[in-house]
Amino acid sequence: MDQTAQPMSEAAIQFLSGPSAEKNIPIQKTEYFIGRHEQNDIVVFDLKVSRQHARIYYQDGSWSIENLSQNGSIFIEQQRVQQQKLQNNAVVHLSENTSFIFLIVQQPVAQTQVHLPSPPTTPLTTPLMTQVNPAIQPEAPDENEALHTFIAPKNLPGVPSLIISSNIHSNQQTHLLMKPVTNIGRTTEND
Repeated sequence: MDQTAQPMSEAAIQFLSGPSAEKNIPIQKTEYFIGRHEQNDIVVFDLKVSRQHARIYYQDGSWSIENLSQNGSIFIEQQRVQQQKLQNNAVVHLSENTSFIFLIVQQPVAQTQVHLPSPPTTPLTTPLMTQVNPAIQPEAPDENEALHTFIAPKNLPGVPSLIISSNIHSNQQTHLLMKPVTNIGRTTEND
């Protein structure tokens, strides 16, 4: 089976414990062998790791690990495995002394030029937008609530927002984050 049919996603391992602790190793080939023997791609000087302990390989668009040792074992997220696909941030134990985290580097997205409108030059007060779920009957609004709430546009390109909801009411409030710092809290001094 051709292991390079699809573009290979970049990966790395970072040793968490053992003789190679804190060492980062970029994975740049479709297959890596790990073990104590010096002919392995990644040599681990731990007597509890077999001479040829494991194989990490890229196939069908994903990374996997395979246990090659008859006496040793591999644990991923505290589960013993013989062969398994590797997910980003998976913690792999080769022995009780040696472990690493498997990291998949996200491929950069092709850059496209997007022209965003300039933010307003005058500061806005914190605009709110309230959405009501029609399936849930909201409580009658407080008569003062309308004084502090007005509907803002749903999508204002280039302006970050924060949606606040409650676990007891169906209302959602969207706050456009127009200031460098937004204070959140119950008192009137907060935004």
